[in-house]
Amino acid sequence: MILFKYRAHAASLLVLTSLSGASALERSRIEAVGFASETVLIYRELDPACECQKGKCVFEDEGGKAACEPLLFYSIDLKTDKTAKIASESAARAEAKGPPPKLEPFPLALDGEVLTASLGADCQREYEHFAGQKEAAVCEVFLSSDSRGTKTVAKIQFWPSPNYAFKVLGYFASPRKSRIAVVVQESRYHFEGEMRTHQKIFGADLKSRFKK
Repeated sequence: MILFKYRAHAASLLVLTSLSGASALERSRIEAVGFASETVLIYRELDPACECQKGKCVFEDEGGKAACEPLLFYSIDLKTDKTAKIASESAARAEAKGPPPKLEPFPLALDGEVLTASLGADCQREYEHFAGQKEAAVCEVFLSSDSRGTKTVAKIQFWPSPNYAFKVLGYFASPRKSRIAVVVQESRYHFEGEMRTHQKIFGADLKSRFKK
């Protein structure tokens, strides 16, 4: 389990979209390329808000312009949540073994049990709850089953603002289903009705560290 600071993790995807037009939120996603091993997932990030013209790629919002990349490849170690950038698509596909896993929704059926994912209280509180707070809040992500109990998958540190929201999108299962990669979406309405969205990915061992 690792504490992640807002906008600080390599496995987060920033997207800016207007709610009045075609939604980049609906198009943006983390996609699995394949597992390199039982504990290492190769994936790619798509950023449709990164526009490329004449060989230059730029992301622009009310704060100005910044260089960006519309497609990036990474590996993530599901034991430690450490990520590493992969230089090219060909290198990423060479590392991946077998077909890409699908993003599956929770609940997850495993060995006669049903595992569910949930979010901690701070992930779902109204903005007014944090009024006057001078510290960042923490959104916890949990896995639970009736027989094993509950475990914390991740703690995401964030600065509360109006219309902030978190959602567990699903998981990628490793080949032998001993681990999964949980995908969490972090979003908030921002400038003139636009929405910023980050997708984050976290590893989870399905066999240990559950507590009743």
